[in-house]
Amino acid sequence: REVVDTDSLVVENEKRSIPEIFATEGEAYFRACETKAVSDCTKKSTLIIATGGGAVLREENRYFIKQNSFVVWLKRDFNRLAMEDRPLSKSIDDIKKIEQVRTPVYASLADAEIEVDDDPQVTLSKILEAVKGEIQ
Repeated sequence: REVVDTDSLVVENEKRSIPEIFATEGEAYFRACETKAVSDCTKKSTLIIATGGGAVLREENRYFIKQNSFVVWLKRDFNRLAMEDRPLSKSIDDIKKIEQVRTPVYASLADAEIEVDDDPQVTLSKILEAVKGEIQ
């Protein structure tokens, strides 16, 4: 299946990086671009769609994401998350605050919760098992 990353679509459409968008236009503008990307992707079928972690903050995005999808919440210890080039998560304290807001939303949308392993193949196997269980 084709994999589409909504953050990459925003960068492609805007012809600049996410940190640049945040710096020049602000978060609200970025979120509007993100919503367009999410909406466009979810109109297609059979895609694997990777969204940025904040995409679910907008209710309309939650609707788009959930309408015809199997949603996988990839969980990772926040101490192991990348912080470079991430406008909203520049420190562990920032990540902790974000986690408090987003966790209930992620939990409400997720059809499966997968702990990310350092080995991507292990993570992939967990995802495939979850999807397999859904389609049986």
